Amino acid sequence: MLAAKEYEWDSDEWNTCFPEPYTICYGTIRHKKDLEENNGFLYLSIKAEEVVESYYRLFDKGVMFSLYNADVVLVVPKSSENKSQLHDIKSSLESETGISLSFGFQIGDSMSKFQTCFNQAKEACDYHYFYKSTEIYPYKNKFQDYKENKKDFSLLLKEAVSKSDDSKMNFVQEEWISEWEKGTKSPELVKREAGELLSIRSQRKVDISLLVQKVDELANTETMLELKDVLTKTVVEWETEQYIAFDSLTNHQQIMEKAIHYIQHNYTSEITLQKIADYTFISKNYFSILFKKYMNQNFLDYVISLRIKKAKELLSTTSLKVYEVAHKSGFNDVKYFSKLFKKLIGSSPIEYREKELLNVD
Repeated sequence: MLAAKEYEWDSDEWNTCFPEPYTICYGTIRHKKDLEENNGFLYLSIKAEEVVESYYRLFDKGVMFSLYNADVVLVVPKSSENKSQLHDIKSSLESETGISLSFGFQIGDSMSKFQTCFNQAKEACDYHYFYKSTEIYPYKNKFQDYKENKKDFSLLLKEAVSKSDDSKMNFVQEEWISEWEKGTKSPELVKREAGELLSIRSQRKVDISLLVQKVDELANTETMLELKDVLTKTVVEWETEQYIAFDSLTNHQQIMEKAIHYIQHNYTSEITLQKIADYTFISKNYFSILFKKYMNQNFLDYVISLRIKKAKELLSTTSLKVYEVAHKSGFNDVKYFSKLFKKLIGSSPIEYREKELLNVD
């Protein structure tokens, strides 16, 4: 229904599932980048499923479901204490799942407004980008349409760059950032403009791989403060030439061979991107770029593939309990291990073992 541009509404079907009037709430998991970096790309979808499972276990009213991007949607009857009600729900879900959530909400009074209210609730959830609070955000139509900027900061910055006027470049940059900090542009637009700013300031002196990596880092920021920090630090690094041109490093192969050897001998213990970067004597971000370029997958996803392979081997050749298999494979959380294993392999650890035993017989 949410994906369709046109939807044939069935009032009887609607009234069976949803109340009128209703509150639609859009929720997102906070610190997604760190969680994914530390636990793998499937971790967020698993946690989103846990959020939904916890909601139905704790509450008997409303409908909740997860989306493809690991965000969640909740529809509950409108209450005179909407914000207080959603705060209680949010606190309960955070306590159950061990993650932090941000909620945005809008109130609807008919099924015909459901899609509009959904989009407005999603926009309200984006308000957390500009505020430190993790409270519930009601929709207030804060973001404006900036198809035509009153001030063309990109043009001003290009002029300053063409004249090599460092003072002017820094001034325009600060003005542009101040414009974003007002919170009147959507996070998506702010990130896009930040990438444009960085591209202009690189002056084509920075290798494209590093530029793309930094633009991607900006796109994954979760707060305005984080974006400003990444942007300003990057500009300073590039101005003082504290970066390495991607093609200037001649010992890529040696670094990767050293890293892979270390990972293959230590993947069942606690191993992090920072630890490997320190081991190979290059920065964490640079190693991340290098690893993906050579292995065609992220560092942690490679580690997880090794751990799952080990788990399959142990399930097939030993009688160890599932929690013992998880531990010996490098997973500290057996619940997460079981869910991840099923998502990747298509069957639970116990089902996999039973199939392997049948094949042997």
